[in-house]
Amino acid sequence: MLVETSTVKAFVSQSASAFSTLPPSRQNLGGDVIYTTAILVYNGPRRARYFGLFGPEVFDPARAKLGIKLALAYGCPIIFAGDANGGSDLRQAAELARAAGVQVVIEAYNGTDPAWKNTRGDARAAARVLDEDSRLAAVDHVQVVSDAYHVPRGHLAMRRALDARFGETREIRLSVAATWRRSLHGIRVLPGELRGALDYAAGNPQRSRGKPIGKPDLTAQHANA
Repeated sequence: MLVETSTVKAFVSQSASAFSTLPPSRQNLGGDVIYTTAILVYNGPRRARYFGLFGPEVFDPARAKLGIKLALAYGCPIIFAGDANGGSDLRQAAELARAAGVQVVIEAYNGTDPAWKNTRGDARAAARVLDEDSRLAAVDHVQVVSDAYHVPRGHLAMRRALDARFGETREIRLSVAATWRRSLHGIRVLPGELRGALDYAAGNPQRSRGKPIGKPDLTAQHANA
């Protein structure tokens, strides 16, 4: 089940519930739509299961579906950020959004640099498109979508990425919406997620705390680490 929620206050300043604070898009006198809100989805793959056994690492649509639901409800753009499976996951998420009727769908691929194939890299790519895509020039509120256990780290990464990109020249407020699922997996990875969030808050370098999923180019590095 997908549930929208605000995250823990310690991690999310100025947060709000998923459906209570998103302002609708507005039109100017010329009839052009000016978007003041955008949805950011941290795309993430999962391991498929066949007969109870782990299979290949495939696109996981759960976060995308929640993001699409929000984008349709508020008539705003959606940004998919990620790098899994060579960017094919982003393309699949974007296809879902376009098929559902979302008008502005943007893929924020963070490239192939191993140092940035992580949540920080996703956030940096999202901040880049917010800066460079003219359709997002008026956005002053971004709703971050991810799994509940990933929300604190995802929010902090985006806050840091926005501050690094814009400084004091542009203020963008963040709120969150979370998918509540895969409870056992969430419990298992939560300690590492919280340590990662503390690293982000302290400005420490990115550290891998598990085998990367959907990133074969990083698997060998992890095995040799």
